[in-house]
Amino acid sequence: MYESIYRQARERVTEIARGLGDDELGRTVPACPEWTVREMLAHVVGVAADVVNQRMDGAPGPEWTVRQVEERRDRSVAEDLAEWAGYAERAEATLAANPRIPLLAHDLVQHEGDLLGALGRGRPPREAWSPLLDNTLAGLARRPELPGALVLATTDGRRVVGAGDPVAELEVDGYELYRAVFGRRSRAQMAAWAWSGDPAAFLDLIPVFPPREDDLVEV
Repeated sequence: MYESIYRQARERVTEIARGLGDDELGRTVPACPEWTVREMLAHVVGVAADVVNQRMDGAPGPEWTVRQVEERRDRSVAEDLAEWAGYAERAEATLAANPRIPLLAHDLVQHEGDLLGALGRGRPPREAWSPLLDNTLAGLARRPELPGALVLATTDGRRVVGAGDPVAELEVDGYELYRAVFGRRSRAQMAAWAWSGDPAAFLDLIPVFPPREDDLVEV
């Protein structure tokens, strides 16, 4: 499943990238404020290359990601896309072999969202992010510091995350929640969701990456 999500996301991002002009490639990506669109594309190619070649020293920290961008700074977008296509089959095989931890798929779908947000083109399709949201919620449910169950209502329906008595309820758009998991929303944005009960502990547990300091609003 996750290898298919990755493949389809790569195809969508590739199609978009092929049609971008210099102005769009130079646009700042609000979700990744250190990067332009061009640099973000270099990163997603670099992630695939590094996973396949097992160059994971420093992952997922800034030294790892900066190296990926710098190694591709003098290349064209076409060259990067050709490199990406060359690694695609092996990257997908990595996902197929490690279905519990689909990090490649998470990274790419989040960056697809970053790209679409920077270009004002909406969000990735639901079939891309919804299974990945399920994966992150399963991880949240296993965290020992969870204070109790979270009753969650999204566009995918109502579910209980965690065990024990419910300590909070949350009604939220599923994509908003998925973006927050990977640090694309601020703590203030998460606190402003439709909570019942005490959300305080969950505000620290939902994000896998630290939340933003400033709000990121995507249409």
